[in-house]
Amino acid sequence: IDQKRSLNISIQLAGLRMPFDRIKDALLAMDDEVLQSEQLEVISSTVPTSKEITLIMDYKGAKEELATVEQYFMHVMQIPRLEGRVNSLLYKSLASDALLKVTSEYRLLSEASDCLRESTLFVKVLRGVLVVGNHLNTGSYRGSASGFRLDMLLRLKDFKAVDRKTSLLHFVYKELVKTEPGIGNLSTDLAVVKKAAALSIETTSANLGKLQDGLTKVKDEI
Repeated sequence: IDQKRSLNISIQLAGLRMPFDRIKDALLAMDDEVLQSEQLEVISSTVPTSKEITLIMDYKGAKEELATVEQYFMHVMQIPRLEGRVNSLLYKSLASDALLKVTSEYRLLSEASDCLRESTLFVKVLRGVLVVGNHLNTGSYRGSASGFRLDMLLRLKDFKAVDRKTSLLHFVYKELVKTEPGIGNLSTDLAVVKKAAALSIETTSANLGKLQDGLTKVKDEI
């Protein structure tokens, strides 16, 4: 076995603190009470390759003379569909927490979406941005716009006045305060939106995809 890989696996196996016979029996019985997620992650990363299995099978010497990693391989390589078993057990041990996390994130995103749609203060901000934008674009084809892309809201802070300090966002806020005193409560009104903004929809979607792929593999294994 490759010396570097053998050393890495040897270090990982030392952390298991479990006889190889017991590991083998637990995998054959699909016993997730004996093998916890941390142990399964180690076993998953130490599955012998087909080349390594061939090397062990071709060995004709005494088993006692084999190094720790080779002895471990000799035990687990006898398990039918070893990698599939390990991955299925690992999926089972991690799926509940992962699904709970993904579900809570999608729920938060849904609540934030509802909050934006129902917030009268946010509508007033959008209306104010549109009015200011049309005023600044007076005389051009953009001066009578009936709407704008929402990603423009992210650019309001980038448009600066001649003092290079006051942004268009500051200006819109100051103008809104004159006619809409309650606009100061916008942050409180959109508290759930601020919380949801810390999430990444791409990451959440990717995690859901991993759960779905994992479930498919478990079904195939069954």
